[in-house]
Amino acid sequence: MSRVYLLDTTVCLDLLRTNAPGIRRKLVAHSKSTIGLSIVTVCELQYGIEIRAVHHPLLRAREEHLLRMILVPFDVFPLDHRVVAAYGKVRAHLVQAGQPIGALDTLIAAQAVSLGAVLVTSNRKEFQRVPGLQVEEWR
Repeated sequence: MSRVYLLDTTVCLDLLRTNAPGIRRKLVAHSKSTIGLSIVTVCELQYGIEIRAVHHPLLRAREEHLLRMILVPFDVFPLDHRVVAAYGKVRAHLVQAGQPIGALDTLIAAQAVSLGAVLVTSNRKEFQRVPGLQVEEWR
């Protein structure tokens, strides 16, 4: 079975904001069927669009189009009972260790753990604290 790569929000933002040639090279090197996003990442990206639209309403259509273009080739993984179970374990471990991360990052990490996926992030330092999580940076 092929390894699955879960792109986190920071990687998607890099793709939206810059050309991100290193990330693009890695995307091309892997089969599209092995790359996906968490629904939590999609929520975070949509939130960013909504916040920016308050001050820059003319950018909304462009940013929503860019978001759709990022989503088209990839699977978007929903939350399920496996993610819930992994989330409880991951969050409890991090809190007990005195090293919690943000709730949404914890959900994304838990989803990667539950899928047995490699989390691709530009925020390796935050996610490397999560036990059992494989992390890569594609810059």
